[in-house]
This record gives sequence, C-alpha cells and structure tokens, in this order.
Amino acid sequence: MELGNERYFTGFVRDVTERQQTEQRLQELQSELVQVSRLTAMGEMASTLAHELNQPLATIAGRSAMTQGVPQAKASSSSAWFFSGVKLPT
Repeated sequence: MELGNERYFTGFVRDVTERQQTEQRLQELQSELVQVSRLTAMGEMASTLAHELNQPLATIAGRSAMTQGVPQAKASSSSAWFFSGVKLPT
C-alpha cells in the first residue's frame, strides 16, 4: 500500500509449530499402526500354520495310541487288521 511517497507493507505471522508437531505425531502413530498390523497378520499366519501342522500330528498320535497292545498280524495271514478305535484284548 502506498501513502504519499512511502510504501507500507502489512504482514501476518502465524506460528505453525504446533501444527507441525501434530503432523509429526500423526506420522509416528501411523507407522506404529502399520507395524502392529503386520505383527497381527504374522500372528494369525503362525496360528493357522500351527493348526494345520497339529491336525495330522494329532491324527498320527491318536492312531499310534490305538495300535498299542493290538496283536500284529502274521505276514502269512490272509486276515487284515482294521482299527476302528477299539482296543483289542491281548
């Protein structure tokens, strides 16, 4: 603005320090959220993998326990043993 032969300027100063700090904190929290999400996904995958591995192992252990004490069939015998979960007397 000019008034006579002199020029005048009007300036506004605004402190944006708080806004910058808030944005920085927001970025930190978003980074933490991404990391927690990744860890959660890894935990879910580990749980699924453990379940998938334990299923056949439990079956093997169960079948193995069923065969304890069951007499073995002779190689020349024509009869086959079928295990239905019932323990045969020895």
